[in-house]
Amino acid sequence: FRWFCKAAESFSPVGSYNAGVCCENGQGTEQDLALAAEFYRKAAGQGHPGAMVALGKFYAQGRGGLPRSPDRARKWFQRAVKEGSEEAQACLEALEKSEPKRAKSSASTAQPAQPKAGPTKAEKRKTSLFRRLFGGGR
Repeated sequence: FRWFCKAAESFSPVGSYNAGVCCENGQGTEQDLALAAEFYRKAAGQGHPGAMVALGKFYAQGRGGLPRSPDRARKWFQRAVKEGSEEAQACLEALEKSEPKRAKSSASTAQPAQPKAGPTKAEKRKTSLFRRLFGGGR
């Protein structure tokens, strides 16, 4: 995990993706889905198709502190498909079956945001790590 973080620090999309996998699965570090989502977001933004798929899955399922958003999941799956990802194509097809595109006017069915409790000590530590790695966080 440490070496993947060092690679991510050097702006390596592969390093960021692999650090995300470690955080998601608890390999070499504690399982931390929120940190995994941040690593995936970083790698996906740098064009890593596997990270695009992983981030799409996180949005589809509302994992890692991300909101459940079929539209955002669809966007990431489509980007990964353009990069040639067969897994993304399968994910996109599954998403289309379970979550057909909704009209933009469905805002009335949106659920109100839940108030968020303050960050825990562990969350603060992980935010600090992410800021060190990526210079400022979100």
